[in-house]
Amino acid sequence: MAENLATKDTTPCAEVSAAQNEPMIGSAPQVGLWILLEVRDVWEPKNLETNSLPDVANSWLDDAMLRGEAEGLMPRAQFIRHRRRATDPLTVMTFRDGELRRQEISDYSELAEIDPLGKQMPRTEEILYFVCTHARRDICCSREGLPTWQRLDSLSDGRAWQTTHLGGHRFAPNVLTLPSARSYGRVRVGEVDAFFADIESGTVPTRFLRGNSSLPPDAQACEPTILLKGGIYLSLSDSEVTYETDSGIESTPIPNKSELEILAGCRDREWKTVEIYEAAS
Repeated sequence: MAENLATKDTTPCAEVSAAQNEPMIGSAPQVGLWILLEVRDVWEPKNLETNSLPDVANSWLDDAMLRGEAEGLMPRAQFIRHRRRATDPLTVMTFRDGELRRQEISDYSELAEIDPLGKQMPRTEEILYFVCTHARRDICCSREGLPTWQRLDSLSDGRAWQTTHLGGHRFAPNVLTLPSARSYGRVRVGEVDAFFADIESGTVPTRFLRGNSSLPPDAQACEPTILLKGGIYLSLSDSEVTYETDSGIESTPIPNKSELEILAGCRDREWKTVEIYEAAS
């Protein structure tokens, strides 16, 4: 690409992506089971492999991931944290099949009594925000994400959490909202108020949208069109997405793809070629 080596060596990945006008739609990781566990210690770059959790917690996470994979749920585990005292209870949450479940525990040993694939934890309809602030994974996530989390937390009266890597450092600040399961990028602090107002009113701010994590990428890429028509996703074929509107069943073609050389992250300064979705028709 046209950037010189100095730019490639020094410019943060989030700035490079924004300068390229890299489309974000269709970039959300597809996840059928979210597992969110409060961990207040330092988050290592690969936090599931290296952490300070007791064996009971790591065994619980490992078992949840293995069972989720066996059921084809495409599970993803996140560490989360908030402004909490050491004596406060710990929070564990799961999300699958449109249901967000949440429970407080006094100690990680209590995880042994919780089935992360089950429905015993209380269900909540509260809108929660998870902002990637995982500095040891990529500095853009901390530098861009922390101010966004602080503002969202203030606006939401404590409903915003910090979380580990959500994928796509270059789209920082990245925000996951549950129970909508939608992933957003470039939610910069100066635009948080408008973003928050949209989410709380039930509007999807598509200018930030990466995709609904419950859908495969091709369906995510069609979501702006589906939302514009007030539709509900039904199915995906090799060439189109089918959805239901008040007027009946409709379909839209999957957008074409093109290649773009991107800086995947600041940590390894890795440049690679990816496929991006062009504007949906």
